[in-house]
Amino acid sequence: MLEVHVSITAVAVLAVILLLFLIGLLFYIYPSSNKETTVPGPAVSDIRDGNRSDIDRAGSLHQYLCNLHAEHGDLASFHFDKQLIISIADPKYFAPRSQVFQLPDFLYEFWKPMIGKDSFVFSQGVDVFKRRDNIDFKVDKKVKEFYAKIFRLLAVELEEKWRKQPEDQHIPLTQHLKGLATKAVCQMMFGDTFADDERVIKLYKAWDKCWNEVMAASKMEPTKSESDEKKSIKELRNLMEKAIEERWKKSKHLNGITLLDGLLASSNSSVSPLSSEQLLCDVITMFTMGVQVTNAVLCWSVYFIAAHDDVQTKLRNKLNEVESLDIMPQSLNDMKYMQSILKETIRCSGVFSYSGRVEDIDITVGDHLVPKGTPIIEALMFPMQSDAFESPDMFNPKNFPDATKSLNPLTYIPFAFGGSRHKPQDSLVYLLVSITVASLFRNLKISLAGKEVDPQSANYESFVALPSTEEVWVTVGGKVDVETVGEKN
Repeated sequence: MLEVHVSITAVAVLAVILLLFLIGLLFYIYPSSNKETTVPGPAVSDIRDGNRSDIDRAGSLHQYLCNLHAEHGDLASFHFDKQLIISIADPKYFAPRSQVFQLPDFLYEFWKPMIGKDSFVFSQGVDVFKRRDNIDFKVDKKVKEFYAKIFRLLAVELEEKWRKQPEDQHIPLTQHLKGLATKAVCQMMFGDTFADDERVIKLYKAWDKCWNEVMAASKMEPTKSESDEKKSIKELRNLMEKAIEERWKKSKHLNGITLLDGLLASSNSSVSPLSSEQLLCDVITMFTMGVQVTNAVLCWSVYFIAAHDDVQTKLRNKLNEVESLDIMPQSLNDMKYMQSILKETIRCSGVFSYSGRVEDIDITVGDHLVPKGTPIIEALMFPMQSDAFESPDMFNPKNFPDATKSLNPLTYIPFAFGGSRHKPQDSLVYLLVSITVASLFRNLKISLAGKEVDPQSANYESFVALPSTEEVWVTVGGKVDVETVGEKN
């Protein structure tokens, strides 16, 4: 009888131990159960993938963040795989983040096969600051004057191409402006060795092939075989390596005039030099970001001006007050209406709808403790499209009048926490867009050939937004007369 009693007790103890083990295992592998944070947020949809399937269903991270904050407020959490992510949508949480530079891996993980694991976007710890210094590019008067001439030539080339089109001819806006953006970025990166269109096209095709594979993989669409993918990446790397080598031979005589020159100087430094692999990865990364960002800002700027006749007419009046568009770049940088249009373009479109950083210490956000190593997203689109602006849901350059002292600077962060976020004149992208817009709209009447795009349903598949997932078409009229519209200022 005693033996039977002992056996039953042993079985019961074993069952309790097994139950406790299973409960502990559940807490370990199920993110929402381990109390990582008190920040509100949805339960995970999958034990392994967290809320990734919710992001896929939303269509993009931008759209998911819109849904997340609408339901859970300005401070919310979610999981990407098993990684806890915090998202903040109120400017009061932004300020302490302005000096944090480590980027969250999950935002760029799907880029890794293309840009390489040694890219600066994957740097950590002290290395973050060193790598960031390498990619900083000082845009002084000399640099602006140098690139203004190049950008003017590219803009005039596009203007003449459009001028020759029949007035009822539909022109693919995104396609043409991506070509201009790629030409400009190639020269900003590598100098005059890429003034040749044939070489630009060859590099762009190799890059675009890789980028399409990256985007397909991020959406879990069918991609090429692994061997084909490696072949595409190898082709891109070979072209980039050749461009780097050619620039290296010239860089000592050109005084750091290209974006690549600073990286080359860092690779040759006696203090923490960049390895050849780091250099190559950084160049591919900068080229990728450069083409995407430049194309996006160009497309949105031309789109919004074409869609608003009153803005286009007033801009044309202002442009015709300038004696010659070849007097660059100061005349355009000082044109306040141009600055208002560019700022409003970035604000209204949400080109850069979010940013992200990783803290290396435990911090408090609001009343919530956030463990070190937790990625924190700044949902920039919310303050930029808030009631802080007169007409947040409409494109209106009056949102940026001459005096903006009353505007909280953290409600407008177009380049996240980059140094040029409040000074368009300090950005080569803004300089290119200013010159292109001026060249196109001074003498041409540009109109949309289809319906207007709702910025809320724009193409957010990449890390920057484009007006549409499809091509945007415009028509171009010939030389127009200067009209008078609106107030004079």
